[in-house]
Amino acid sequence: MKYTPELKEFLNQLITSKGYNLDDVSVSKENNETFLNVTVSWSKPLDVNILSELSTFLSDELDKFVKDDDSYILNVQSNLYDDSINFEDLKNHIEEKLIIEFKNEFNGINETKCIIHEIKDDKVYLQYFLKGAKRKLELNVDDIKKGDIKFKTI
Repeated sequence: MKYTPELKEFLNQLITSKGYNLDDVSVSKENNETFLNVTVSWSKPLDVNILSELSTFLSDELDKFVKDDDSYILNVQSNLYDDSINFEDLKNHIEEKLIIEFKNEFNGINETKCIIHEIKDDKVYLQYFLKGAKRKLELNVDDIKKGDIKFKTI
């Protein structure tokens, strides 16, 4: 894949059709892999769900546009990225590794790396580690300030 003005215009049309702005397009090579890097913005920071949906949409459309057989890896990003998630989003991250920030201190901590096991009614059941020991915590939904999915491994 090569960068061309036509590629940039095609991406711009796709991205603006979804209500976002195209900030930058570049093609780079690293370790024999070709990367198509697309940077987008919006009137507010974009979260991982929006970027994932946009990436899938662009990938499907690019497969129709790219004429050559060169493989590439699509990287959709935003300079204004918000990786915090609200309570409703937490339901989509059951059994995933997260960082949870509390509104008030619990067991001497304000935030923790954890795995949410269940959300039932207004309760959140999670597992976290403190000083090498596995702990379980039951919280009211209102006790969570925010969740953050930038943490990938425990």
